[in-house]
Amino acid sequence: MNIICSYNDNLKSFLVEIVQFVLTKYAKDLDLSNLTEVELFKKEDFPYSLDGRTTKGGTKIILTSRLFELLPCFSIEKLNGNADFNLILETLYHEMGHVNDWLLMPRLYRAVADASDPKDVMAVQFWLEYIAEKRSCLLGLSQKAHIDFCEVFISWKWPAKQFNYEDASMNNYFYLVKVIPYFLARSIDSMERADYLLRMRNPILKDFISDLNKEIKRLETIGLFDSVEPLRPLSQVINNYRPTFLNS
Repeated sequence: MNIICSYNDNLKSFLVEIVQFVLTKYAKDLDLSNLTEVELFKKEDFPYSLDGRTTKGGTKIILTSRLFELLPCFSIEKLNGNADFNLILETLYHEMGHVNDWLLMPRLYRAVADASDPKDVMAVQFWLEYIAEKRSCLLGLSQKAHIDFCEVFISWKWPAKQFNYEDASMNNYFYLVKVIPYFLARSIDSMERADYLLRMRNPILKDFISDLNKEIKRLETIGLFDSVEPLRPLSQVINNYRPTFLNS
């Protein structure tokens, strides 16, 4: 496996240690036979906020410098318990999960990669992100960060009266649908979820979350699948709520 950081040799050495650490401690149950490259880029190389992404047919993981720049040092031993370091570990594991899942569900991943219009595969992307994020959350590395994320999520009103692929804001329905899988995966506990729903500012969003959660529970009873057919009811929920948000 090639591990690359072309702009900082010290970070490259640290990245090698991190990859080996995650492989040894957390990723033993993942099939990473297709993973050939992990590369760290400057966060400025991307026009939007990004911590990690899996590309090239599930063979390459991209990380960005955003979280690395928050670290006080580049020593795994000294960073034990550091919240930003734990998020780096969790992000890398999340992306390794996508590598694993790309092998298990190649048709679903291909549907997302080959889609001429992202809105046609929103349900597929929703499901794949939920699976990867739920697996990452079960590590228990970043519970406070997950709570903070959920608190921010429910504090936003999410008017979502627009629909586009560039605007990462509460006004964009496409962005809302990209964020919800993370909220669902980070609020698995039924008591916590009920509290979040009770305090949610947007009643339409509350209903949307409840209907999406019903579909997620149904899909989880099916087990592993690699066809878009089981996802059609989820797609219908997403498409049905779109005009509700846009016209509210």
